[in-house]
Order: sequence, then C-alpha cells, then structure tokens
Amino acid sequence: MIAIGCDHGGYELKQEIMKHLEERGLEYKDYGTYSSASVDYPEFAKKVALAVAGGDADKGILICGTGIGISITANKVKGIRCALCHDVFSAKATREHNNANILAMGGRVVGPGLATMIVDTFLDTPFSNDERHIRRINMIEEPLKKEGVSKIGIIGAMQVEVDDLVKKMENASSEKIAGVTYHTGKLCGVDVVIARSGIGKVNAAIAATVMAQHFKVTAIINTGIAGSLSNELNIGDIVLSTDCLEHDMDATGFGYKRGVIPQMADSDFKASEKLIEAAKKAASEVLNSINVKAGRVVSGDQFISDDAKKKELKELFDPMCTEMEGAAIAHAAAVNGVEFLIVRAISDKADGSANMDYEKFEKLAVENSVKLMTAMLSKLAD
Repeated sequence: MIAIGCDHGGYELKQEIMKHLEERGLEYKDYGTYSSASVDYPEFAKKVALAVAGGDADKGILICGTGIGISITANKVKGIRCALCHDVFSAKATREHNNANILAMGGRVVGPGLATMIVDTFLDTPFSNDERHIRRINMIEEPLKKEGVSKIGIIGAMQVEVDDLVKKMENASSEKIAGVTYHTGKLCGVDVVIARSGIGKVNAAIAATVMAQHFKVTAIINTGIAGSLSNELNIGDIVLSTDCLEHDMDATGFGYKRGVIPQMADSDFKASEKLIEAAKKAASEVLNSINVKAGRVVSGDQFISDDAKKKELKELFDPMCTEMEGAAIAHAAAVNGVEFLIVRAISDKADGSANMDYEKFEKLAVENSVKLMTAMLSKLAD
C-alpha cells in the first residue's frame, strides 16, 4: 500500500502520479487534498506520515509546490525518513542508503514525465541493508534519543505531591518494583515515570536506578525539602542543584578528602544545564514571588540540626542546602548516563532565626512543587 497526499500546489501532479500507479497495478490510498483550492500542507503531510509510521502504508508520496515544506513536516513524525528528490539518481540513492520511506516532490519543480520516473525508481529500489548504511541511519536517530526528553523520571519526597502529579497524568498505569510504586503515563505532553522513593540514600539510589534501567528514562528530576546552609535562603525558597555531593562519604583514613568516593572518577555530580534553565524559566512564570537559587546540594544519611555540624558542612563543601537523598539520585543518574536535577524547598533558616509550622510549610512546598513540575515539563515539551 502506498499513501499519497498533497496540497494545492501539488494537486495536478498528484493526479498524474495516481493515474500512473493505477496503470502499474499498485494499490494506493489518497489522503488529499482533493482539489486545487488553497490548503495547508502540514495537514496532509501528517496524514501520510502517520499512515506510514503506523504501518497502514509501506511507503508514501507527498507533493507540495516545492516539496520542501511538506517534507519538513513529514520528518517531524517519529520513524519517518522523507526524502525530497527531483532527479532519478537521488531517488535511487535515498532508498539504497537512507531506507527512505516517503518521497517528496515539488509540483512546480518537476513535470509529470520526470516525476513518474522518480516515483518508479523510489518504489522499485530496495534498501541495500549494508552495515554502514544501517549504522548511519541509527546514528541519525540516536542523538535525538539522548538529547531529547523522551521520558522524564520524577522522584517525589511527599506522597501528597506524587498523588497530585499522578492525578494530572494521562493514560496512567502503575507497576510495583522493590516495594516502590512507579506510575507511568503522560504529563503536559511528556512521557513520565513518577514515584516516591522513601527516605535515605539507598532508597533514593534504588528508585533512580530502576527508572534508568527498567523504565529507560532520559532524565530524572527529584523534588523535596532541605535545610538551609546559606544565609541567602529563606523559608519557602527553592534551590536548583548545580552539583551534588555525598557529605557523609568519609574515606579520609585512606588519604581521601571528605566527600570523595574512592575508585570513582567523579564524586561531585553535575546537574543538567538544560534542566536548570527549564526550571528557572518555569519558576519565573508560575512562582514569581519565590526566591529561586542555583547551588550545591549535599546529602547524607543524617538529619542535620546541630549548629556545629552545619558549620562543618559549610566549611568543607560550601553548599546551599543539605538533605538525605539528592546526591544518591545524582550518583545513580550519572553512572547510568542519565541527566538529573535536584529541586529543594527550604524548610528553615541557616541560623535558625525563623520557623514555620511544618504542616503549613509542607502544604506550600507541595503546591509550589506541583506548579513548578508541570510548568517545567511544558517547557521541555516545546
């Protein structure tokens, strides 16, 4: 089956090509347009591209005035390799080398005689299956998978926060692994996996690893609460991690500095600049009354409330805040080749000079976190 479509600029040529396909006894489906009246080419490009990508057609033919706009649109659809060809050589090469599955042409560029020759060449030429061409096609796709935001993992600290996000998901389903429930679906147009990991570095690292290994997320965002270690921060402010470090890693007896993990190239895990920028832009739109700072987050399996311990951490690591999970998630993300960002709502002043009722604070933190996550995902989906 061949899917064929055009806009007004390609209507006349499409009629000639359909007649030619009929003469050859080839089955096709016409996805429009059905007259020379002015229309928008993306509509018909998408119909043909989705038919090919979805398996309803083996190959496609698209025609607009130049073939340019309609081919650009078709190539937005995952799995489509649409080639603009105005000569027989290109049509043959793109089938042999690129395994192109849609042919695009310009109705105002080529005449019916040449166009039918191009169509015949495109339809009759098989993909070479040479290893080098398979490798190159994979290389075209692979960077998009790694650089894009095809699936985001969100690890929340509070159950009510996770529940609020899950309620907003589309096509949600759940799966329990190692005692943790992972919710999958779409949120703000992005494929997501959402879970509450539990308290402490081990629980956090397990959840992050499951997301990376089992659910194949491309990035992990971890939200939660932290204690301030910076006088710049007030209760309710938000910290975006620039980097994360495990402050309770202590191999000083073997000659290592505090926080350095023996036999690892890196112990200071750098957050994704792309995620930081997306979070900043989102916060400026939905949390414009909240102070948002970027800085180091340190983590350990300790609740830090002692003033002497706070002073020690500040002198050793110069962090903005401390908590119990972020650096473990950063560590797991890094070894799995996944981008990450740790987002923390500040629960106290570094000097202990101000306090807020915890229930009131938690309610505010959850509300702000949900706003930030949904706005951030919308930015990443753009």
